[in-house]
Amino acid sequence: AAEAFHGLEDFLAEHLDMIEPGLTLVKTEFHLANPNGASGFLDIFARAVDGQLVIIEIKRTNSAAREAIQELYKYAALLREKYLLKETEYRLILLSVEWHELLVPYSEFAPSAPYEIWAGEIVRGPDCLPVEIKRVEPIALAAHRKLAVRHFLWGFVDDASASAAVP
Repeated sequence: AAEAFHGLEDFLAEHLDMIEPGLTLVKTEFHLANPNGASGFLDIFARAVDGQLVIIEIKRTNSAAREAIQELYKYAALLREKYLLKETEYRLILLSVEWHELLVPYSEFAPSAPYEIWAGEIVRGPDCLPVEIKRVEPIALAAHRKLAVRHFLWGFVDDASASAAVP
């Protein structure tokens, strides 16, 4: 299974235009040291046409996809620490073969992420190699309960203090 994963990663690293036109490879399995805990290995580290650094995280199975959001947060933090980057100087791409476990967490994460991120489904052919990357859009999730902007709630200890506040 690990060999198949590296085959998928290596194939995508050699065909970065399938992910996004103009990407150039910096390195696969790029090590990011972490003085405060577990280090990380970026699946694919690339550079965009505009010079932005790009972290590409690849997931193959639903069980592996469960870790994806945590890894993206960690990799972004380690990249900022290593290169003293601003959030506008890098972005993330999350690719997965399976989206059953990943769609809801990604949909919660993506709209509020402090950096640019997009996701794609890896569509594989009969030889298990990618034939297409289909963009995955975040789904609408239940919104937080809110009060209308112009409504105010006032609390009073008794009726007399509420009556006194009316004028």
